[in-house]
Amino acid sequence: MQEKVDRFGWAKPGDKGQHVMIPISDLFIDHEYQRNVTNDRNILDIASNFNWSGFGNLIVMRRTDGKLYVVDGQQRLAAVKKRGDIEKVPCLLFSSAGVKQEAKAFLIGNYHRKPVTAIVKFRASLLAGEEPESTIGTWLGENDFRIAADANMRNVIDFPTKIIYTWKHDSDACKEAILVQRDINAGMDKLNGYIHSGLWWLIRKGVNVRKEIPRMINAGGRARIIQQIRKYQIETGQPEASLQTCGMGILALINYRRKSHKIKIVDVD
Repeated sequence: MQEKVDRFGWAKPGDKGQHVMIPISDLFIDHEYQRNVTNDRNILDIASNFNWSGFGNLIVMRRTDGKLYVVDGQQRLAAVKKRGDIEKVPCLLFSSAGVKQEAKAFLIGNYHRKPVTAIVKFRASLLAGEEPESTIGTWLGENDFRIAADANMRNVIDFPTKIIYTWKHDSDACKEAILVQRDINAGMDKLNGYIHSGLWWLIRKGVNVRKEIPRMINAGGRARIIQQIRKYQIETGQPEASLQTCGMGILALINYRRKSHKIKIVDVD
């Protein structure tokens, strides 16, 4: 195996480190190369759902003065400190030759690491039996849908974060929004997250969107709805398409050229 490494000129793996339990009070962060922790929401999520199997090891380096610096795992350390019931954490400890070596280790550790996508998180939650993902997955399967990243599959939903949010706040409206959009698409196109958000919002406001399916199809269907949402977003100067923005965009299309009985939303947020 060493011959293979030498032949291809691969980097030597270096020090294997030591697996040790270290008191959290002995661990430091060097902000010369470490980013400042600002995602309090993520830290709180780690703290409130803490699990040793998911925590893993912090990567720590011991400097010549004996101080221990975390080069990977700053948010996990902050989460443990927030809990207050954990004194020691598992670490993979290396010897440090100084800040330069630590910064390089930090870069190497983060360079090849890709953020976990919402789709991967959903599938993992599904396998773990988490809720509401398990119930959502069962219902989607019963209606010939699935969460995946296959761009051209008509029965694929690639916006799990929106599905989870709308399901948690009103599962019936979430289901209806999915089924109505499928009918608008006539099974020819994949579902769109913005359309889902808008339909869900309108349903929550008491609009019978199922009754408006023919009008939306005749107005141009999926492509025109997305266009109208974008148009409403630009006209209102919204930085992003919120639930309300999506809903009002769809409503503008529903009311287009409607001479009477236009649908109005009284309690717009």
